[in-house]
Amino acid sequence: MHWKGVGFQEPFSALFCLFREDDVAGLRVKRLCSSSDRDVGFHGEDEVSAARMSVNNHHNPIPGFYSNDDQASPSKAPLQSKRHHGRALVYDGGAGGSLPGYYYGTNGRSGVVSAIVHYITHIRLSRLIGVVLLILICIPLLTHYYLSNMGTETDTVDTHRSRRVNTLRVDELPTVKLNDLKFRIDELNKIKLSVTNELKDLEMKRQRFLAEISGYNSHIDKLKQDYEAASKELQQLKISMEHSRLEQEEIVKRNTPELHAPRRILPGLSDDVIIPGPKSPYMCRMHNCFDLSRCSVTSQFPVYFYDPVEQQFATADIETFVRGSVVRALNSSPHFSFDPLSACVYIVLLGDLETTAGRSPPVYVNLQQKLHNLPHWHGDGRNHVLLNLARNYSNKDIFDGLNTGRAVVVQSSFTELQYRNGFDVVVPPLLGASHGEVWSQLPPQVPAKRAHLLSFQGKLQVLKELLRRESDPPGEPSGTMAQPLGRSNIHDLINFERTIVDTLKRMQSIYRDDGFHFEFSCEQERILGLNGEWALCGPETQRHHLLRESTFSLILAPINASIVSTTLTQTRIFEALKYGAIPVILGDNIKLPFEEILNWKDAVIVLPKARITELHFYLRSLADSDILALRRQGRVFWETYLGSTQSVINTLLATIRTRLHIPAYPTREEPSPSVFNDTNQPLVEDVVGNVSFIIVQTKLKVACILLKLICLREEKSRVLLSLGMSWRCSHLLLTMSTPQWYLPQGWMARH
Repeated sequence: MHWKGVGFQEPFSALFCLFREDDVAGLRVKRLCSSSDRDVGFHGEDEVSAARMSVNNHHNPIPGFYSNDDQASPSKAPLQSKRHHGRALVYDGGAGGSLPGYYYGTNGRSGVVSAIVHYITHIRLSRLIGVVLLILICIPLLTHYYLSNMGTETDTVDTHRSRRVNTLRVDELPTVKLNDLKFRIDELNKIKLSVTNELKDLEMKRQRFLAEISGYNSHIDKLKQDYEAASKELQQLKISMEHSRLEQEEIVKRNTPELHAPRRILPGLSDDVIIPGPKSPYMCRMHNCFDLSRCSVTSQFPVYFYDPVEQQFATADIETFVRGSVVRALNSSPHFSFDPLSACVYIVLLGDLETTAGRSPPVYVNLQQKLHNLPHWHGDGRNHVLLNLARNYSNKDIFDGLNTGRAVVVQSSFTELQYRNGFDVVVPPLLGASHGEVWSQLPPQVPAKRAHLLSFQGKLQVLKELLRRESDPPGEPSGTMAQPLGRSNIHDLINFERTIVDTLKRMQSIYRDDGFHFEFSCEQERILGLNGEWALCGPETQRHHLLRESTFSLILAPINASIVSTTLTQTRIFEALKYGAIPVILGDNIKLPFEEILNWKDAVIVLPKARITELHFYLRSLADSDILALRRQGRVFWETYLGSTQSVINTLLATIRTRLHIPAYPTREEPSPSVFNDTNQPLVEDVVGNVSFIIVQTKLKVACILLKLICLREEKSRVLLSLGMSWRCSHLLLTMSTPQWYLPQGWMARH
């Protein structure tokens, strides 16, 4: 029999012994420890013997003990307690609870608590102090030990997160039930089976991936071969394109003739050979009076201008505005040249002279002789242009009776005998600005119909002596008609003019709703012209106001049909176009400015004087759209060709250059200002040819192959990416089946 103490063994068994147990006949016997147990090992053989007797005789328990059965049955009387040397013997039943147990005193935990209280109350002070010191020392040590080992005792987590199996310790096996062990074993078997299946699946996937990688490697080799073939094909296409380009250049070079500009003939200053011309200067035309050898097609039409200060032709200087505006216009022209040897045309400026109050009017003296003495006149004035530009309304023909030779005469007044059609030029008077934009001076073009349908202001100027006076010296302007008429013809012409006036007055009185405005007398001042010409009446502001309120402006030609142009007639046309009154010219013999290059039928109505009775019907039959078209075209003519001195000079040079069939001077190309900022990228659609399209398509195929190689090298196991890449390349090539294709912006970056 062995007794086992609860707590520490000797020498501390006396301090912590609460229960002692021993096996008695295969039974566990417990008893409470007493103070005497520290000196003796065991003093309870009689209790053991009594316990054995109790086992043999189950119904005659030892006095002082009670069994578990008696405890469970309240009908049995409790046994008497028995003390043995201050110790209580307790018997705990064996396995299965078939044997009764014996306890001392009260049952359960109350006896233990009472024993502990009894022990504490009888403990010595030295033992209590020792126990307290031992507790104070052991608790910090244990706390430090567990805190230091807390980090190392955590279980590590596997990368594949496998399940953790809790192992059972040997000392726990007695406390684990058999069912728990079976449950854990079954669970472990299931885990093992699941892990085995997963390993098999992973192995199958590995084998499949290895097979796919092998297929991809073979596919990569095939793509490399395709890339090499495509590169060779691209190189062959480049070579064929280069051969085609060279062949095209050879064909173009073979079929293009070698052209050289004609050699220019530049006579010197001493070249005064007289070229035979027409019998009379009035028979001059461009083909027989102009020296084309000085005006090559590639010469760009150089123009030389005589200095008006050095060349004096009259008793006074040329009017300041005329001289200054003409010099400015010629200096700004691209055709202006300072070299007289290479010049094609030589310009001589004449015109209105400066007048001084209190002195006699200045006149041209020996004009013909001075013209023949010009440095480059060459005896007959070939390639010279004489400018007689008018600024005043009273400007007259200063070349009347003069031999101008082969020089081109440019002025506003011409007679039928003097004007050489296709050679001389009719220009308007310089009544506008010197240069610059002139549109701000113009009135609006609408409405189509204004307050007055037709207006006219003027007075017929008939002198007492209409025949040329024989006393007038030749070469001087006489102020009369250039071509003398008989007295009978003069009276017939005057009577015809009076018939026109009567018809207009009757028209004004009958058709009052049309608002005709006619004035055939000048009450205030008047501006005189040639004999037989209608003078201008009233101040300039009054005439301009009347033109602003008129739809049409009537212009009557001089009674002498031999006068084809006068300064007053050109002034009336200039003012009518400027203020939007459509000119209606009665007299089809009138020459209009620059009529070689301007289609005046789109801006002016020209009728013979015999149509005066049908004038009202003709004007009323015009629709508003026709009226606006005529007015608009007249506005274009005035702004572009007549409005300023610079436009008149440029139009004159263009007329002569066109006659000589010389191309215009090339205009400098200047980029137009952009309406977008610098960050804007305009959309451009490229349309390529067949060969270029094949090259672009081949390059895209090569690019798709390279992209596939990159994807397969970096991510061989991602099948979806490779399939998606192949689909995109195929879709792109299908989209390019037509020459017009578009590659989305950022496609390469996304794919």
